[in-house]
Amino acid sequence: MKFMRSVRAGIIWFIIVKSFIITGCGPKMLPPHNTISNAEMAIERARDESADFYAPLDLKIAEEKLGNAKKAMSDEDYKTAGRQAEESLLDAQTAEARSKAEKAKEMSQKMQENVDLLRQELERTK
Repeated sequence: MKFMRSVRAGIIWFIIVKSFIITGCGPKMLPPHNTISNAEMAIERARDESADFYAPLDLKIAEEKLGNAKKAMSDEDYKTAGRQAEESLLDAQTAEARSKAEKAKEMSQKMQENVDLLRQELERTK
């Protein structure tokens, strides 16, 4: 009977120690340097596509989230830093895509205007 109690106590201690090891001493999250760099590059690409003109809100949100990610990095809150950097990356990609779409739309409208002018010229020459 005494033997069973000691075995049971040993198992309980093993479980307690194992849970402390898993929760407290487990692998720590690594700093998301690559994600932050990717977000910075995406913001630059968005700026190169004139996102500050065509998608200023998306670009501003991406920049703010990148700032939040950098602050979380300095606070060693790598989980938040990674999440904010990923969101920044997505917002910057959205800004870039909107900028490209708006530029394409403008180009299409200009081309349509040129086609209309050519048609008018053709009609006049007939």
